[in-house]
Amino acid sequence: MTLDTPISKIHKLRKSQREALERLGLRTVRDALLFVPYRYDSFDRITPVNKLRVGEKQAFRVRIASIETRRTRRRGLSLTEAVVEDASGPVRAVWFNQPYLPDMLPPGTEVLLYGKVDYKKSGPQLSSPKFEKLEDDADAKVDGHITPVYSASAGISTRTILAIVRKCLPLVRDIEDTLPEELLERQDLVPLSDALQELHLPTTREALAVARERMAFEELYELQLTALTKRERWRAGGGENITLSPEHEAAFRDALPFSLTGAQERVWSDIQTDLASGTPMYRLLQGDVGAGKTLIAGLALLATAQQGAQAVLMAPTDLLAKQHFVTLKKYLAPFLGEVSIGLFTRTRQSIHNGSQKTLSGDTQDYDCSKAVFLEALADGSVDIIVGTHALIQGVVQFDHLVLAVIDEQHRFGVEQREVLRRAGGTRSPHLLSMTATPIPRTLALAVYADLDVSVLDELPPGRTPIATRIVSPRGAKVAEQFMRQQIDKGRQVFVVCPLIQDSDDESLAQVPSAEETFERLANGLFSDVRLALLHGKLTQEEKDAVMSAFVAGELDAVVSTTVVEVGVDVPNATVMAIYGAERFGLAQLHQLRGRVGRGEHASSCLAFVTRSGRPAERLNVFQSSTDGFELAQKDLEQRGPGELAGVAQSGLPDLRMASLMDTALLARVQEEARSHLLAPMH
Repeated sequence: MTLDTPISKIHKLRKSQREALERLGLRTVRDALLFVPYRYDSFDRITPVNKLRVGEKQAFRVRIASIETRRTRRRGLSLTEAVVEDASGPVRAVWFNQPYLPDMLPPGTEVLLYGKVDYKKSGPQLSSPKFEKLEDDADAKVDGHITPVYSASAGISTRTILAIVRKCLPLVRDIEDTLPEELLERQDLVPLSDALQELHLPTTREALAVARERMAFEELYELQLTALTKRERWRAGGGENITLSPEHEAAFRDALPFSLTGAQERVWSDIQTDLASGTPMYRLLQGDVGAGKTLIAGLALLATAQQGAQAVLMAPTDLLAKQHFVTLKKYLAPFLGEVSIGLFTRTRQSIHNGSQKTLSGDTQDYDCSKAVFLEALADGSVDIIVGTHALIQGVVQFDHLVLAVIDEQHRFGVEQREVLRRAGGTRSPHLLSMTATPIPRTLALAVYADLDVSVLDELPPGRTPIATRIVSPRGAKVAEQFMRQQIDKGRQVFVVCPLIQDSDDESLAQVPSAEETFERLANGLFSDVRLALLHGKLTQEEKDAVMSAFVAGELDAVVSTTVVEVGVDVPNATVMAIYGAERFGLAQLHQLRGRVGRGEHASSCLAFVTRSGRPAERLNVFQSSTDGFELAQKDLEQRGPGELAGVAQSGLPDLRMASLMDTALLARVQEEARSHLLAPMH
């Protein structure tokens, strides 16, 4: 047997099992050894039933006292309920859709149960615990029993994968280390072969922690090297020096009805330094909803156009692109005689340069064909271009692209940024990415390791405050009457639900869906209201049509899923009603809240909860804080990075061992990665 020996040569497999292993990327002994467990079930610490802790995962050594399976009211869903006990007392255990369990675990069976303890009306219960039948030698087995759990696939179980890995372990010493020996010594890390041996065959919790740290370091190290290499590639070859003239900057500021905030001044200074450095800017601008990101982008776009170069601002949807186009025309009004601005989306191409006049003397947009716009783009007739992904598809050519601004950057992939890089010709354009998704600084350093990060952490004065209220089931009727009153006053209402349609999952039984809520409102309190349904299954054209009608005031209310989350500006909307609010993260709730309070009228955010108690308590922070970064930090602490709004879309790496919350390890990794890239080549 060698590392390249096929798994099928060392372990008898059915066809379905071979196919399942293929799907998991497991073909050889080497693959099996490098396929590390994603978690561990710890049977080494047994909890007496009378010492159970609600909300935690624990192991129990118990006897089945009674067990039965019954059908539920939901079609196709069965419930197996058991009473298990040890010398200290009984506790309930339940499993869904496992009707065979009474035959497998008849009364009197001794088992190890491992799972989370929930608290229900009938008392504490183990929900879908993992189980292991105890044989006569159970006492020996329980002592020090830490079981690896592997990512399985349809057709193969984690137990079979464990059996395969155990057969491969004698060759673990043949695996070559992927980290240099000097780095291992500097960071006090164990060799790869030692780590793999412990991960697959744990001896103690302490030794397992050492092995996991080694693998976590390697994961983060590769992540950082990739990010920093990408950054250097973008910056290679130098960039064009861009400086906004004092006269143009003064005219821009004088035309504003307000002064820049301290945060805007600080961020604009960062961007000016980047633009004038001779090295392509590679910066992320984080700013809470309404913090003034577009204004800062406008200064950078003007600086580029004023020097005879082209700049592009890309938005994720046609609607947002049109919104930016309108906003930038206002900011750049004093310069539209010398600077032209164009809009390029799937449905509209338009150029505005100050020369087209209406009868009243106002300038107007010149709508043109796609061919005419592309020609203007290629010959440099249009200086600032606002658009969507359509801007970087094959046929589009720029004359002299020097700056690219990407709004809600997590919507744009690596390939699209690479197209932008090539569009700059021999030099990469300056890149400014913007996001309204608040991400705590520690996490941003990992997710955006390749970008310099600037933060707009101050809102301009004068924004209409938003009153936030948690609405219990008892108060729902009064809250909905308030929504109706706002519509009667000529205002508009957002209604957001976490699900598109009702779910068969019993845990979601009480969570209102968008479809059910739409039908209920349309047939009841909102029966004479202009109401529309919006969700992710609609085409982009259908979504844009609904939101365009809402923005134009042709609809009074929209019932939707979270597709309204980013960017849409509806000054007349004064109520954001969020149903099943406990299903959302705090940062996501904050972004939804930011859709209202953008006009002159007092605004409200109503967070409807499906039940009172612990899930609703978490929302008290949302009610009391309007700081998106504070809420994002709370989300990170409570739910982990994978649940943070916008992070997963931002390319959150698929980490098996590392945690992006381990800031101490991240700091060590970043130092090593930078040292590696700066080290002279031999």
